[in-house]
Amino acid sequence: MGFDLRVIKIEEFFHTDAREARIDLEAAYGLLRQVVRESTDRGIYRVMIDARGNPTGLSVADMFELVADFQRYGLTPDHRVALLRARPEALERARYLETLASARGFNVRAFAEFEDALDFLNN
Repeated sequence: MGFDLRVIKIEEFFHTDAREARIDLEAAYGLLRQVVRESTDRGIYRVMIDARGNPTGLSVADMFELVADFQRYGLTPDHRVALLRARPEALERARYLETLASARGFNVRAFAEFEDALDFLNN
């Protein structure tokens, strides 16, 4: 059986200030709200965030804040979110975000390989 999938490139998701090498979290959270709302309105509950090209990661405090606000942004346990990261240290941080999300009942998983992420979203 097929499914609808929304793939978000990290360049669309996180807006960074290159001069200060920091993420514009307000812009990122605004886009997250928009993506979740539009996906839910269309009945799309599977989202892949391709962050393989992003050299900047969220701080631990940012990850806590992001996960704490998932429900407020409209994310539900029915959603499946695959987060792609390439570098080993980035994947480790993404897996920490996965742990935080899972502890709150959200279905978020971190992957290094596109195919593995697609398998997760398809099952």
